[in-house]
This record gives sequence, structure tokens and C-alpha cells, in this order.
Amino acid sequence: MFNITVYIHQMGKRRANKTTNNLDLHGVKHQDADVLVEEHILLNTPPFRIITGHSGTMQNIVKKVLVRHDFQYLDGNGHIIVL
Repeated sequence: MFNITVYIHQMGKRRANKTTNNLDLHGVKHQDADVLVEEHILLNTPPFRIITGHSGTMQNIVKKVLVRHDFQYLDGNGHIIVL
């Protein structure tokens, strides 16, 4: 199973904000985003933001994961708010 803590350490910077439970996907490859988002949404209690930047591809990946797990969300400007 994919481990978010190991991934964050390997990336060399904090992606998951422990204070707000937000997830910043800047610099994350599209191929890694699905698993990273899935683990984050299953381990954290909404509401929180997933920062996607303005990549339509990244936003679609995040939305597919949220729909797959029946999470409600709102589109923001460069981020998605998980409710």
C-alpha cells in the first residue's frame, strides 16, 4: 500500500498540512496523484482543501477519486474543497 508519510519524505517537502489537513499537489506527477489523494481523503476528516493548481488533468484526477468514494466537493480556483 502507498504510504503518504514516506511519499512526503521522498518529495522533500510537506504536502499534507497537519494543522488544516489540506493537501498540496503542486509538483506531484499525475500518475501519483490518484493514490495520494485516495489515502489523504480516507485518513482525514473533511472539510479540507486539495490544492491542484490550474491543471485540468489534476483536477479531474482528484474529482474521480472523490466521486469513487462518495465525497462531496466544491470547485475552487486552483483547489477543490472536500465537504
